[in-house]
Amino acid sequence: MLSSNNNRIMLSSDSNSVLRAGFVLGKGNKLLQDAEREILRLVFWGDDVTQSRIVDVTGIPQQTVSRSVKSLIERGVLEQSEKSAATARGKPGFELKPNPSFAYTLGVSILFDSVALVLMDFKGQIISSCLHPMSDMKITHVLDKLESLITELIAGHNISEDKILGMGIGISGFFSSLDGKMNTHHMIEEWAEIDIAQIFSTRFSLPIWVVNDATAAAAGEGIAGVGRKFKNFVYVFISTGFGGGLISNNEMLVGTFGNAGELGDMLPPKHYVHPNLELLKRILINNGVDIESIYQLRTNFDMNWPRD
Repeated sequence: MLSSNNNRIMLSSDSNSVLRAGFVLGKGNKLLQDAEREILRLVFWGDDVTQSRIVDVTGIPQQTVSRSVKSLIERGVLEQSEKSAATARGKPGFELKPNPSFAYTLGVSILFDSVALVLMDFKGQIISSCLHPMSDMKITHVLDKLESLITELIAGHNISEDKILGMGIGISGFFSSLDGKMNTHHMIEEWAEIDIAQIFSTRFSLPIWVVNDATAAAAGEGIAGVGRKFKNFVYVFISTGFGGGLISNNEMLVGTFGNAGELGDMLPPKHYVHPNLELLKRILINNGVDIESIYQLRTNFDMNWPRD
């Protein structure tokens, strides 16, 4: 539900990225109208949200709220809890919640030697995730593997393809211009300076969002991690590189080119070696520790490893 109004990191719906048959666009070719989006946003992030609270917080007229909530419930976007809550006016009201099965989203992380895939429901709950090591990170191989993994994942959870709302892509690199193309690490150089969103949209026929991997990690932390408790936070990301993400009022801050939060670039390269797990792996190997990949650092971590 974290979103950005900056269209350069999102491929807008076109002939290659139309919504699936499970969704119906309304006025203005929108899935949700402005008032509905504001209501859904409050319900998604809040607790004990009732219609009267929506009116108090948003300032949307009561009749509009009532009409919008009714429509959202009928379309399966929201569901009404059996639990009632006292409102500011002293009258009980039924709590509103996002309907988890209304839609599902896919999250993809393109790493140096593997791909990760996450399936999330409309309530922001992670249904399943997997990490698949790959010896070849060329575009065709990655797309083929992801197609296979996605098919297996949604079939295993009995989810219709028509209920997949979109796909987010996180990749190591930085946006080099306003056209959404990225300058990636040399280990995945085939992904550099290409329209990643268009490539994925053509293959999967879905709306696609592409962000830096650190920004994607911050968004994930904000939705499904401890960051859910905070509207504003800075996320420090250490993987094969060092970066970060910024979340303000539950929204990603992306900056002019989409690189906001790249903390690693703040360190003078001539004075500091950028901390990253790849460097740690090489140090451990040089000290006789048998580590094949950075993913083993967590599963095989030992406090007695050499520290020099």
